Amino acid sequence: MPEAREAKILWLVDEEGVDTPDTPTSTPASASEPLPVRLYGQDPVPAVSELWISPWVQVPYGATSGAIDANDALGNRFKFTSSEDGRPLPRKGTIVGIKMRDLDNDTLAATIHIFNAPFSAAASDAAYTIGLADAEKHVADELFPGGTSNGTFKAHDLKDVDVDYFSPLQELHAQLSSTGTPNIASAQTMPLVQLVIVPRA
Repeated sequence: MPEAREAKILWLVDEEGVDTPDTPTSTPASASEPLPVRLYGQDPVPAVSELWISPWVQVPYGATSGAIDANDALGNRFKFTSSEDGRPLPRKGTIVGIKMRDLDNDTLAATIHIFNAPFSAAASDAAYTIGLADAEKHVADELFPGGTSNGTFKAHDLKDVDVDYFSPLQELHAQLSSTGTPNIASAQTMPLVQLVIVPRA
C-alpha cells in the first residue's frame, strides 16, 4: 500500500496573538450583512455601487413652448449637477435609467438628448438641430416609451439604459425634442426629468 502521508497545516500568529492558518480566511462584512465577505486585515468589498439619483428637474418652458411641431425642441436646455442627497454628479458613470413625468398629461413622444458639457441648444419650438462644434460633447439620445396614465399626469420610464459617459465638469446637460405635436399649457406643466446613474471609478 502507498505510504500514508501526514497532512500538515502551517499556522501563523496574528497581531493579536491568535493562531490562524496561513490560508485565506473570510468573514462576513458585518453581522447583519453576511455577504460580501472580507479577508482578514482588508475592508469589506461592496457588492454594488451606490446609485446616484438626481432630483426631478423641470424642463424650462422656452419662449414659445405651447404648440410644438414634430421634431421641434421641447423646451430649453437643462442640466443635472447633484443628486437628491447632495452628492455631485460623478465624473465617470453609466446612465441606467431615465424617468419623465408629463405634468400636462399629453401624449408626449419625446426624445432626450444628453451632452457632457454645455452646448448650443436649439430654440424651444424650433427645429431640433445641434451644431458640429458640440458633436464631441454628445453622450446619448433616448426615446421615451409611451406613457402610463395616472389620471392627471403620465409616467414615462426608460429602465434599460446602458450609456457610459465622462464629464470633466461633473455636469450633464440635456434638451428634449418631440416626435409628436403636444400643446404644453404653461411653464408649470412642462415635463419633469430624473436620471439614475451608477458611478464608475
